[in-house]
Amino acid sequence: MSSITDIRAQKRHKEWYNIYIDDEFAFSIQDELIVRYNLKIGMEVDQDSLKKMVAENNRKKAFDRALGYLSHNMHTEKQVTQYLEGKGFDDKSIDYAIEKLKEYDLVDDMQYAVAWIKNSIVGKPKGKRMLMYELGQKGIPDTIARLALDTMDEDTEKEQAKKLADKYMKKYTSLDDRRRRQKVGQAMARRGFDWEIIRWAIDNWADE
Repeated sequence: MSSITDIRAQKRHKEWYNIYIDDEFAFSIQDELIVRYNLKIGMEVDQDSLKKMVAENNRKKAFDRALGYLSHNMHTEKQVTQYLEGKGFDDKSIDYAIEKLKEYDLVDDMQYAVAWIKNSIVGKPKGKRMLMYELGQKGIPDTIARLALDTMDEDTEKEQAKKLADKYMKKYTSLDDRRRRQKVGQAMARRGFDWEIIRWAIDNWADE
């Protein structure tokens, strides 16, 4: 049986304490858990109790780290998971943190995707194919990405396409009409617009 030989408050983080077992540093723990487990110098602890305390402490630490990560910007579930993995947390602690964040609506991939789409197309027109790809890069599952893209109405997508068509039609004024339409169509396709809406945007611009 081992025993707690010292409990020292950390200088930089006052709510955290360093626990020493048999005169050697064992782990750091939050003050809340010290009270819960009634930890005291001289207290005897077995390995099972230590593992339980460390596991619970790691879960709380992972959740706190995730809160800090989310304090400045929204992030996807995958981004938070990757962040915690990079900090060395185990899978169980990460799963616990993610579930707690979801309970408090602090991680919501659908909400993130809808907000990101609205911000992403400001000043830089993009088609749904490109938006779908970029959402995937951020870890948004395809099913959620498609639902989020469905919130973009047809008028908004046409407005985006029209802006881009206008930009490139003006850029290629020196070309003949066939070549000009071809260059504009290729540029719009690279931005993720489907050919149907590309044709609509170019024809609409030409009519004007």
